[in-house]
Amino acid sequence: MWIQLKVQLRVRKRVQIDSPSAAWGFYLHELRRFREEHGSLDVPFKWRDPAGDFSNAFAKWVHAQPGLFALRRLAPQQARRLLRLQYSACMCVQAYG
Repeated sequence: MWIQLKVQLRVRKRVQIDSPSAAWGFYLHELRRFREEHGSLDVPFKWRDPAGDFSNAFAKWVHAQPGLFALRRLAPQQARRLLRLQYSACMCVQAYG
């Protein structure tokens, strides 16, 4: 008897991103994907993507956003995009711009 299994494999290639805004957009995409897979935006600080080949740079990025927001180093559109994801650290975006 043969059993057929359907397996979804994720193949990721190492991507070099030259522009800071492109890198920010990439990590935002990863945050969306994390929410879809795990049901929340609570990324552990030392979390590493088992399907990815980067270290914990994504987790560091996620945890850096509230500090950047507080220092007003996020562009208003970046803060709005985080707000649309319901990222609670940036809920006061209305006062930001």
